[in-house]
Amino acid sequence: MGVPNSQLGQDDVYVKYDYEDVMFRYDAANQKFFRKFISESKETEVPYDNRLLNDALRFGDCIDPGAYHGTENSEKGFDPDELDKEDEEEEGEEEPDGD
Repeated sequence: MGVPNSQLGQDDVYVKYDYEDVMFRYDAANQKFFRKFISESKETEVPYDNRLLNDALRFGDCIDPGAYHGTENSEKGFDPDELDKEDEEEEGEEEPDGD
């Protein structure tokens, strides 16, 4: 699946790369990448040209922040664009009149 380059720099991005059991976080405010192995609880900063990071950005899956931090069970298949679509659908729904 991979992460579109256009998404980096705008928002925080969370990626899981199952092939190497690793996750990455992009902190948009500080423009830094962090790596966390699934078997560990701590994260470390990595340079933008890190090979494993670039493999994850090309072949990994976007996940939600809760999956990265270990507070949610849904780790795979998260599409950040789906959140925008859900918000648009909610805005478009109108409550029926009681006439």
